[in-house]
Amino acid sequence: MYKSFLNNKSIKTLATVATSFVVSSSLVIASETSFNAYPGTYKATFVKVEAANIIHISAKVWTGFPKQLRITLPDIAVPEDHPTAPACQAKMAQDALDLATKFMTDAKKVQVKDIYMENTASMDASTNIVTDAGKLSDALFAKGLARSSSINKKQPWC
Repeated sequence: MYKSFLNNKSIKTLATVATSFVVSSSLVIASETSFNAYPGTYKATFVKVEAANIIHISAKVWTGFPKQLRITLPDIAVPEDHPTAPACQAKMAQDALDLATKFMTDAKKVQVKDIYMENTASMDASTNIVTDAGKLSDALFAKGLARSSSINKKQPWC
């Protein structure tokens, strides 16, 4: 009866904007954390990649009680694919996502150290992820797919 006023392109654009908002919001949450909820080094299991700098893991913070965490890598920014992004930036965002996914799926050993959170009930945390291949953030920097979060966000990626 009603003809949809949204076409497939509009829906995709709205979904991309919503995803960008969620990623940006999570970066703000991660940057506001200042409590080292879990000091020390912990073994972890890779769960999934949400974004190049947001990784879901299960960390063994207590014996027999792993904690599901949504880790935002600290002090880095990665390119985002959004409706107004140039094509080269969209490609970089996809390359960063692909690199993070491969890096984590190929890992035989995953560790995190000093997990910063707003509180221990939270699932959102900030820490570096280290695998047998090294730090994920270092791998992203080495390929030019990440930069310091202190760089002005308006500076173009390409």
